[in-house]
Amino acid sequence: LNTVFVLVSMKKFFALRSVTPKSEIEKIRTLLRTGMVILPCFFVNWFFSVLAFEDVFTDIFRYVFAFTNSLQGILIFMFFCALNPK
Repeated sequence: LNTVFVLVSMKKFFALRSVTPKSEIEKIRTLLRTGMVILPCFFVNWFFSVLAFEDVFTDIFRYVFAFTNSLQGILIFMFFCALNPK
């Protein structure tokens, strides 16, 4: 579900007009670069969420899940807000 939300938000984000005109190849390159950073973060985050429900080392995986979840939010903010030329 996270992947679907990211893809929809990335599509909406790149549908906006930028300050400087970009070709379609530049838009696709930026989309792929952003996806290659954010999607693995989603997968790692959900992997640690599954491990947090296991009986062994539960507290450690809960902290790692909280850290990766925070990192995910920071990465989304950086790629879609802070690095936005508008």
